[in-house]
Amino acid sequence: MKHREKYSLFYGLVNIIVLLVTAVWFSCGGICFGTIRQTAVLLLTAIFVHGIKALRLYLAMFGKNIPLRRYMEQYCKTAVVSMILPFKLGDIFRAYCYGYYLCNYLGGAALIVLDRFTDTLALVTVMLVLRSAHVSGAVPLLYVLLAVLLGLLVCYMLFPSMHHYWKKYLLRINASRRRNRMLLFMEYAEYAYKQLEAAVRGRGFIAYILSLAAWAAETTGLAASGSMLSVRETGPALSEYLTVVLAGMGPAGQNPFVSVSVVFMAVCSLLLHVIRIGRKRMGWRK
Repeated sequence: MKHREKYSLFYGLVNIIVLLVTAVWFSCGGICFGTIRQTAVLLLTAIFVHGIKALRLYLAMFGKNIPLRRYMEQYCKTAVVSMILPFKLGDIFRAYCYGYYLCNYLGGAALIVLDRFTDTLALVTVMLVLRSAHVSGAVPLLYVLLAVLLGLLVCYMLFPSMHHYWKKYLLRINASRRRNRMLLFMEYAEYAYKQLEAAVRGRGFIAYILSLAAWAAETTGLAASGSMLSVRETGPALSEYLTVVLAGMGPAGQNPFVSVSVVFMAVCSLLLHVIRIGRKRMGWRK
């Protein structure tokens, strides 16, 4: 019990630090919302897009026995961090939070890897479609990420045979501390692979389709809002926005869609926490 309480205190401390850093980073980057009409279109887009993304990850977590309300609390909180912090650092926080509630950090990491893989694959697909339709120009980073995705897919397919070969080889050689460390590492790697395989089986394709729907809705909403069209055409503006998303860089608050999404998800997260506190004080069950 004391061990669990210690982890709970550490988890709370990590959350406070990450959320403070996220708030400072977001405020320093500047915040842009656009006109009232544009903001309304972007808000509807954000509700639809994040509804799809929340459903996508929830399906991947199906059978993990996390209540929907608790899941939505985690999703809203981690989505805000993921949208703001650069270089996809928010995904580390997402994996940590879900791993904490699953009591399985490798399982949490596997879920986030699958979620990020399908999301990136769908984004690359959308950009390739835009490129083939001559809506956007060539983006070198697009082809780099496509090669990375293919490499990851090959590694996923080759892992069972490679793991079997090297485990069999290590068990045949003389015992040593180094060999035992390698076997332990391979055991953890096998466990993580099984967690990922369980999430992919029967849900990977559905996650990909939902990701395509989310990116199609997001690009459509961005074009319809006119928030990026000031003196440029739609194609270059969308190409620039999607490139920034691919790289995971750039001031998040300077994009109207990100600003609206962050505020919306932050308000949802706050409301869910207030409801949970109210239920506890009234003696209701979690």
